[in-house]
Amino acid sequence: MQKTILKTQSATLKRENMGKMTVDILYEFINRHPNTSVSEIKAKLNWSTGKVHSALRNLEKSHLVKSRIIIKNGRTFKEIYSTPWKELLVD
Repeated sequence: MQKTILKTQSATLKRENMGKMTVDILYEFINRHPNTSVSEIKAKLNWSTGKVHSALRNLEKSHLVKSRIIIKNGRTFKEIYSTPWKELLVD
C-alpha cells in the first residue's frame, strides 16, 4: 500500500514538473517569436494543439502573455505576444 502511494505521488510530481517545463518553454518561445499564431507555435515546437492551448491558458492566467484575434488571407488566427514588462510592474 505504502509503495503504491509513493509511486502515485512520484508520478504526480513528474506530471507537474513536465507541465511547468512546457509553460517555461512556451513562454521563452513567445518572447523570441512575438506575434506568433497558435498554429505556428504548434508546428515549430512539434506540439499538439491541446498542449499549446493548455500552456497558453496557464500563461494568460499569470498575465505573462496576451492574445488577439487577427484575420490573415481570410483566415482567423489567435496571435500570441508577451505582456509588455511595464504592465507586469506592480504599483
